[in-house]
Amino acid sequence: MRASDGSGAAYDKILNAIRLGLDVCTREDARKSYVPLLQYSDTHEEHQVVVLLTAAMLEKLFGELLKRMIVKTGKGWEQARGAVRAMRGHRDREKEFAKLAGVSLRDVVARSKGSGFHFGWAEIRKLRNKFMHGMPFVIHVSDTEKAFELAKEAFRVFAHLHNEFCVSDA
Repeated sequence: MRASDGSGAAYDKILNAIRLGLDVCTREDARKSYVPLLQYSDTHEEHQVVVLLTAAMLEKLFGELLKRMIVKTGKGWEQARGAVRAMRGHRDREKEFAKLAGVSLRDVVARSKGSGFHFGWAEIRKLRNKFMHGMPFVIHVSDTEKAFELAKEAFRVFAHLHNEFCVSDA
């Protein structure tokens, strides 16, 4: 596009190249692909990966915490795995945490000097969900920086949660 004269004919030529190059059936689909292709950069992709990996890591840490909390109630590991796997989303997991801990996750995290952690985690989940549901340019550099800081803080927060709710007093 930068090398073209900006005319309608040049635009049509670009759309045709998109249709052929990406094996897109319709002109409308090629038109929808135009802006994402124009905005693509490797750096942008790296930002997306940091946010997605941070979201996945936090989910994994939370799932493992819940399994250990369930095991502490006397259930076996397979039961705990099955119970956590059956929870449909983060809201269900937070409800299970509150049931097992007797306090909300938000309150516990705030108590452990991580008051911004819960909010940041919610932001990262929202970004990941928007991204996964077809909005690839929703993740920006500032989001990547927040996700990276959240990832660094996660181990301290989850170690605190593990010590408080999974380690036996005996």
